[in-house]
Amino acid sequence: MRMAMGILVLFAMLSACDRGGSSGGDDSESDRICAPGSTQACLCAGGVDGARTCDAAGTSWGNCDCGSSDTDTDTSSDSQDTSSETTDTETVDTASDSQDTDTALDTDFDDPNCPDGQWTACYGDDVWCVDVDKEPITPVEDCEDPYHCVPGTPAACDCAPEWTTRCYGGDVWWYDSCGDVDHRRTVCDTGCSVCTELSDTEAACVPLELESKQQCASGDVY
Repeated sequence: MRMAMGILVLFAMLSACDRGGSSGGDDSESDRICAPGSTQACLCAGGVDGARTCDAAGTSWGNCDCGSSDTDTDTSSDSQDTSSETTDTETVDTASDSQDTDTALDTDFDDPNCPDGQWTACYGDDVWCVDVDKEPITPVEDCEDPYHCVPGTPAACDCAPEWTTRCYGGDVWWYDSCGDVDHRRTVCDTGCSVCTELSDTEAACVPLELESKQQCASGDVY
């Protein structure tokens, strides 16, 4: 009888231990939100895809790893685009400014149109007396279309050169602001391109449309 009671007590103690161990394991599993070492996609600044990793305990996700290769690539691309846009803008602006403003002021002559220490220059497409720093002092002449201020010694209202481009004799030519032929700008390759007036102020050599696999060189189609 004693032996039977002892066996029953031992069995009860073992059962209590099993229940306690099982309960602790359930609490540990319930704290986990991810598998340790597993990764998950996440979103970085600028819409770039990144990844984050579950910690060793499986209780939290690490910071979003955005890497550096994607960012560097995008930055390089943006830099190239910006450079291209800047070049185009500067080309247009420079061409426009050359018609309105003196690029250099010749102070080695006495300008008859201005007081001592002043010289004629283009300002706002009109002729002005300016000082040595090119600051406008007094107006000299208002240029009316088709005339424009043309830099010189002295500056004056005249037909501005290289004002528009038009087709002439099959090639692209510069015309001044008065509509007179100035000089040839581009020679169009006869047989491969044709001079085309794109607008009232611009002309260009436009390549002819060729059939598939055809090539054109020196006026001949192959």
